Amino acid sequence: MSYETPIEYLYDSIPKALGTISQSEIPTHLPNFVKATRNALGRKSRIILIRESRDLMV
Repeated sequence: MSYETPIEYLYDSIPKALGTISQSEIPTHLPNFVKATRNALGRKSRIILIRESRDLMV
């Protein structure tokens, strides 16, 4: 499970035999990271990636 703002890397090239990767973008697919965390815990994921990229403010 991957929840990101924005999605920077697509994992489409990883073979399905190794596992299923589900990517969601905040707020496009879910409204915020709290909802994303609850969503991930309800899906019994083995690995959860929660990531937010921000530009350096100068």
